[in-house]
Amino acid sequence: MDPGNNNDEQTAIQEKANLSESKFNNNDSYNQTSFSRNLVRSILHLLCIILLYAAVICIVVFTRLGNINYTPPGNQYLFPPLTTVKSEMIPPSVNVSSFRADVAYEHLRYLARTPHPWNTAANQDNLDYITMVLTELQKLAKSSGVKMEIVSEDPTVFTTTSSSVNFFNSNSKNKTTSSYAYLEGRNILARIVGTENDFENAILLSSHIDSVQVSPGATDDGINGAAMLEIARHIIFNRLKSTIVFNFNNGEEIGLFGAIAFMHHEWASTIKAFINIEGGGAGGAAMVFRSSNYDVVKHYSHRESSYVSKWRPHANVFSNDAFKFGSINSKTDFTVYTAYGIPGLDIAFYERRSLYHTSHDSIENAPIGSLDQVGNSVLNTIKSMSDDPQYLKKPLGSLQQDSIYYDFLGRVVISYSITIGYVIYALMLVFIPIIY
Repeated sequence: MDPGNNNDEQTAIQEKANLSESKFNNNDSYNQTSFSRNLVRSILHLLCIILLYAAVICIVVFTRLGNINYTPPGNQYLFPPLTTVKSEMIPPSVNVSSFRADVAYEHLRYLARTPHPWNTAANQDNLDYITMVLTELQKLAKSSGVKMEIVSEDPTVFTTTSSSVNFFNSNSKNKTTSSYAYLEGRNILARIVGTENDFENAILLSSHIDSVQVSPGATDDGINGAAMLEIARHIIFNRLKSTIVFNFNNGEEIGLFGAIAFMHHEWASTIKAFINIEGGGAGGAAMVFRSSNYDVVKHYSHRESSYVSKWRPHANVFSNDAFKFGSINSKTDFTVYTAYGIPGLDIAFYERRSLYHTSHDSIENAPIGSLDQVGNSVLNTIKSMSDDPQYLKKPLGSLQQDSIYYDFLGRVVISYSITIGYVIYALMLVFIPIIY
């Protein structure tokens, strides 16, 4: 064997090994570089997504805060929105045509001065205050040629029954028991007749004037009672075609008795649609969280720009479904009115839920901007209903006519029937896979 050839072979083998090792090192270096680049790209992609979500959240938060800012017409307050409790039963005297949240806030400062559960002295004081305000408004209506009627502390008598499971019955496990209640309605009712002088096709506005034992009830439900008083004053100056009935109902917190009492009153047979205004939190924007059918949502969604000074709608169908499927175990007067076949809306405050039914549901946590938002939203809706010549005169619509609705940043409400929703979903299922 030639030693020279052997050395050449060994050299060739060594060179191949070195070349292979070099390629391996290069590949390893390339893989590391590629991994680093992909990692950086992934991090940047994640940061972009986070920044995008943060930007969207900031836009939503700041827009919603702006939606409940209140600036009075001409930047002139008729009454400064002080947080001191009003103790005198003296309603403000105002003779202007626009909806004034600062006027309504004066009412709220009295109504939410102290807890006022049903059948207490404080509750009676609030009844007297609301009656006094309505009486003054009735004088204003008379001087303006507007027919307005008041029923002070409605004496309607009714009985109600309820069944419950008695877990403490020693004779029978979980035996069902029934309870019976005999009540006299202590609601305050008002009716402002529309320009068409039609008593038989009316719209109902409803809120309750009692609170729970420990709470001043500023948002649940004083803010809405105050808004209704200002709405009544507003429509005296800004006439509607339809008759509007106001139910300042008493006894909601102890069993929805105020709404039940109203349904035993003779005016109940004239109601073709209702708006119930509630409080389940403290402040923020009031949201349409339940609707009986598409027709009422459609009227909430339609802006009457010449009738309200600031329209900031808030609606979401998710809460409607949550109630329907029992995820939210709560009842409002909406339950009573729809049980009698009347279509309508449930509008409620829900933010800062932790203050609900506590001593902190006070005037300090009920901003004037929230009152302005709910007042204008309700005014806009009843104006839209009233201007529809066929809506209130046709037979009551189906309460099973589901709809889909949501607002976009408090500027517009998107609503459509559930049938249209199915069509949209079907088209999305067909075309999205094709596009992508």
